[in-house]
Amino acid sequence: MAAIKQVLNPWNGVVNSSFNLNGILVEVETLALQNEDGLLVKVKSPLVASGQLVVQLRFPFPTNTFLDEANHFENSTTEQLEIQRTNQKHIVVKRTLNQTKYFTQLQSNASLEEPQNTAFGYTLFPQAKSTIWTFKLLLSPHKPLGQSSFIYEVEKKQAIAKFTHFWEQGAIIDFSQTADPRAFELERRMVLSRYLRKVNCSGPNPPQETGLTYNSWYGKPHIEMFWWHALPFALWGNTSILEQQMGWFFRAYEQVQKIAKRQGYQGIRWQKMTDNEGGETVSSVGSYLIWQQAHLLFFAEQLYLNNPDQTVLQKYAPLVEATADFISSYLRLDLEKNTYHLGPFLIPSQESYPAANTFNPIFELAYWRWGLESAQRWRQRLGQQRVELWDQQIKKLAPYPGNKKMYWAVATTQNPFKDSEQLRDHPSVLGAFSIVPPQEGFTYAKIKNTLQAVEKKWRWDTAWGWDFPMAAMVANRIQDPDLAIAFLLKNEIKNTYLKNGHNYQTPRLRLYLPGNGGLLIALAQMATAPPQAKGFPAHWKVSSEGFPKNLYHP
Repeated sequence: MAAIKQVLNPWNGVVNSSFNLNGILVEVETLALQNEDGLLVKVKSPLVASGQLVVQLRFPFPTNTFLDEANHFENSTTEQLEIQRTNQKHIVVKRTLNQTKYFTQLQSNASLEEPQNTAFGYTLFPQAKSTIWTFKLLLSPHKPLGQSSFIYEVEKKQAIAKFTHFWEQGAIIDFSQTADPRAFELERRMVLSRYLRKVNCSGPNPPQETGLTYNSWYGKPHIEMFWWHALPFALWGNTSILEQQMGWFFRAYEQVQKIAKRQGYQGIRWQKMTDNEGGETVSSVGSYLIWQQAHLLFFAEQLYLNNPDQTVLQKYAPLVEATADFISSYLRLDLEKNTYHLGPFLIPSQESYPAANTFNPIFELAYWRWGLESAQRWRQRLGQQRVELWDQQIKKLAPYPGNKKMYWAVATTQNPFKDSEQLRDHPSVLGAFSIVPPQEGFTYAKIKNTLQAVEKKWRWDTAWGWDFPMAAMVANRIQDPDLAIAFLLKNEIKNTYLKNGHNYQTPRLRLYLPGNGGLLIALAQMATAPPQAKGFPAHWKVSSEGFPKNLYHP
C-alpha cells in the first residue's frame, strides 16, 4: 500500500481517503449517520470489479485497563458470534459477551458471497459488477427488525444536512481581520474543537473524557467533566444538544437518590465517576469529590435564560429541588461558631489535598452558595416560598479562605503560595471566580492578586487541559484580555492542540475533550463580553455571530 492520503471535511463530516494497492488507485468515502449508530462507506476502484477488495468485521475484546483503544483481540469462552443472512445483500452478526448483547448489521448495494470465518470476526466478499461499492454498517443493542431500502446518495444527503445544521445553528468567531498569528491559532483550535465536540460529545449520555475515540478511565464518564462537555453547546447556540443530554439526569434520578439515601443525605447525589444509568463506580478519589453536584443547577439556569418559560421551570423543578436538598444536607453545622462547613472527608477539585483533614475549599464553597441561591430563585419563579434552612445556610456559610491580599484553595492550608507542593494539579482557587458566576464576598483586587500569583508560581506542568481556559476566564473577568490570550496559548505540554485539534495531555491520554470544551467556554465569554469589557486585545479586530443573547456567564 502506498500514496496514502486522508482528508476530513469538518463542515459536513465526510472523510475522503485514497491509496494505491499494487499500483491501482483506491478511493474511499466515509461518513457517520446522524440518526443511527452507523457508517456509510463508498469504495471506488477497478479492484472492486475484479473482486480484490473485501471488508473485514473484527470484534475487539475489552482489556479492563485505564486506556482501551479497542485493538485487543483474544479467544474467550464468554464470547459468542452468530451470523445471520436475510438476503444476498444483508448480513447481521449477533455478539454475546457475558451479559452484553449487540448486533452489527451490514447492508450492501452488491451481493455478498458466503462470509468466511476469520480470527475474531468475518470477511465479506462483494460481487460488484462496477468499480463502485457502497455499504451501510449499523450497530444496535436490539435485533434489527429487517433491512430497509438502502440508497447511498439519499442517506448521505440526509446525514450531511443534519451535520451541517450543527454549524449553521451554532455561533462562530471570525479572527480573519487580525494580523496577530496567535489569532489564527485560536481560530484553528476553535473550529477543530467545535468539530471534535460534535462527533464525540453530543450523544444522549455524558461522554468520556476521551469521547468516542477510545476508552479512558475504564470507559466511565465523569460528571465533574460534564460542565466542560455540555455547557459549550448552550453557549455556542446548539442548546438543543444540552436539552437532549439533560434527559440523562432524569433517567439517573432513581439511582442517584438511592446513593444519597444510603450515605445518609437528602435529595440526590451526582457522582464524579459514573455510568449511563447514574451508578456509583469504585474510585479512591471520585467518591470524595463534590464539585459536580451543582452542575445540574447551572445547566438548568442556562436553559431557563435561553427560554424563560414556565414549562422549563416545571420540567426541571424536581431535579433542581432534589439537587439542592443534597447540597443543604451535606453541609456540617458548627454549633459553637454557628457556621456551616464543607468537609472534612471530601477531596476538592484540586485533588492534591487529602480527604481526611481538608475542609472549606474555596471553589466548592462558592459553588455551594451559588447553588443554594439558584435553587431559591427557581422556587421564587414558580411562585413558591424560599426555603428557610437554605437561607440560613447561605448566610452562615464559612468565609472564603485567604488573607488580606489573596484567596487560598482550602481553609486547612495557610498561604499555599509559599509551598510548591500545594501548587500542583488544578488551580481550583480560580474556579471560584470563573466556573462560579460572580458572587458577593469576593473583591476585585484580591482576585487579581490571586490570578497573578497562580500565573507566576503554579506548577503548570502538573495542570490539566481545562486549567488554562479556566485561568483565561478569570483574566477575562478582571478585564485583562491580553492575559486571557496568554493563558489560552500558554506553552505547556498539556495545553498542546495537535493537528487534528485534540488537546494532548500525556502518552496514555493523547486527547482530552474537557480542554477543548474549556477553550470554547472561554472564547464564548470573550466574544460576548460587553463593549466596555474588551473581551479580546484592543489591537485585535474580531467579529462574531450566533451567540445566544441571554448567556449565563461563567
